[in-house]
Amino acid sequence: MIGKKLAQAAQKEAVLERPFPQVAQASVQSGKTQIRARVEVADADRFSKMAQKISVSTDRANRASVEEKAQNFAEKTTYLSENLGYVETDIGGAAIVRSTPQTMAGRGAPYFEAKISETEVTLERFQSKTEGGRENIPFCVTDDILARVTDDAASVLTPKK
Repeated sequence: MIGKKLAQAAQKEAVLERPFPQVAQASVQSGKTQIRARVEVADADRFSKMAQKISVSTDRANRASVEEKAQNFAEKTTYLSENLGYVETDIGGAAIVRSTPQTMAGRGAPYFEAKISETEVTLERFQSKTEGGRENIPFCVTDDILARVTDDAASVLTPKK
C-alpha cells in the first residue's frame, strides 16, 4: 500500500544522490480517502535510512478517538527497537505515544515519540539534552520497517470499510 510507495520514493531520492536532508513523499487513494506519507531522511545507504521524521496523514478521519488510535498504533508497532505506550493527550488534542521505560536503555536514553491527531501520525526520535530540553535525532529504518510503520499509521487513521 502506501508504505511500499514511500519506501520506493525514498530509494529513488537516494539513487538520485540529492543532498541531505532528503524528503520522499507518496500518496494513494483508498476508497474515498486520500492518504499522504512523507519521510525526512538525514542520511542513507543501500540497506537503510536515517529518518528524521515519518508522517502519514489523511483527508478523512475514522471515528475512533485519538487515544484509541494511539493505543492501536502502539500495539501494531512491536517491530520497533522499543515498545511504545500511550502517555497523554496534549493541549492541542493530539495523543502522545512514547517508548516505554521498560524497553529503553536507561534514563536519558533516546526514545521514540509518536503524535497522533484525528488525521495525522508523526514518528520521531528524541534525545534529552544535558542542559535541559530535548533534540530530534535521526533513527535507522530499513525499507521494510519504513513501509510497515507507514502502513500501520495509515491503518489507524483511515475509516474502516
